[in-house]
Amino acid sequence: MKRFTIIVSILLVLGFAGALVFVGMSEDFVNPAEATQSGEDMNAPIWTMSMDELLAELESQGLIETTDLVNLAASGLCSIAVKVANGAEIYWWDLENLDENTMEYKSYQQMKEEGVIDIYGSGNIMSLSSNGPFGLLLSLCDGDVDALDKAFKAVGQTGGEQSEVWEKTMDDMLDYLEEKGFLKRDEVVLLSAGTGTKAYGFDGAEIYWWDLDNLEEGSNEAAAYEDMAQEGVIDLWQQGQYFMAVTKNGPFGLATTNYKGDADALLDAYTSFGQNGGASADDRSDPVWSKTLDDLADYMVEQGAVNPDERITINYVQDFAGVVSGYRYSDQIDISYYDVDNLVPDTAPYQEYDAIISTGMTTDSSGNVYEFTRNGPFTLHFYMWGKEQVPEEEQAKIIEIFQAFGRE
Repeated sequence: MKRFTIIVSILLVLGFAGALVFVGMSEDFVNPAEATQSGEDMNAPIWTMSMDELLAELESQGLIETTDLVNLAASGLCSIAVKVANGAEIYWWDLENLDENTMEYKSYQQMKEEGVIDIYGSGNIMSLSSNGPFGLLLSLCDGDVDALDKAFKAVGQTGGEQSEVWEKTMDDMLDYLEEKGFLKRDEVVLLSAGTGTKAYGFDGAEIYWWDLDNLEEGSNEAAAYEDMAQEGVIDLWQQGQYFMAVTKNGPFGLATTNYKGDADALLDAYTSFGQNGGASADDRSDPVWSKTLDDLADYMVEQGAVNPDERITINYVQDFAGVVSGYRYSDQIDISYYDVDNLVPDTAPYQEYDAIISTGMTTDSSGNVYEFTRNGPFTLHFYMWGKEQVPEEEQAKIIEIFQAFGRE
């Protein structure tokens, strides 16, 4: 009897395992998270963003309004669906909890594979744009359809297909990093081939660029780019021995493991290159450059970021007089304006603004480091113990509001 029980148990286990293998190998079985469009970056931030975060990003760009948000019936179509004031509809699928046998899964799969959804299998077809677990329907939108579609596809992407970075060359990137103070062009070292089409080293960092239009299929360079896009690492020369962590931005890759400087600052600058609202910070055509400190202060109040009753004027030292002005709120938050065109080289204001551009921080004579967020001629700084008093979530929201100012 015992032998019979053991044999039956083994057969049940083997049968269950076989069923799993059969389902997993079936052509019809596709994990929701794997039902993606060709070339999608599965490591992009969009995959972990919520509906609220996506809406906030599009609203900060002035493309939608969420004040009259309408929740749509989502069952059988997606996990969450909303309609914004201009008529656009946005859908989100909870991929971690999506059952492959549901209509929601089939709708998501259709969107990814065909760019359309057969609504509830009725034969009524709607076309959608896709970005990660989100879909965008623009057929009833009465706003700027092209601008909204472009912005939607770029949200949560590092090097999205709509970004300017795809048109940049290695010289463009090196010029940009030199301008930011991370390298000197006459000191960069040419690296050997076999990883990127072009590759250089500086201060322990390595930067790569791939000529994707002319990349030979099956080459080491093609394999390296695919490694980076899919895994965030590169198997150097495809030998299976040396793996290097690399951050992707369009056709570029950056390795900072051995970088001798501030790797976080370098990565922040690098991932902003060629991106909307990133490397264009010095484009004087942006409205932010025509704004005043009072314009910014009023905007921060309107957005609920600061309390106007807690505002005091910062009294800068003589070196700063006339070229820098600022306000402080409750000994927590500083906002400042730099008269960039009148900053004199080698003066304290010039050096401070230049340091903020290059590294996002300044250091005083005692070695204390202060972090800043910059938007055109303006800076935002959490003063002294402000970072301890303001919760991280609130800090992030205030920074988001500050960075959206003058970018409409």
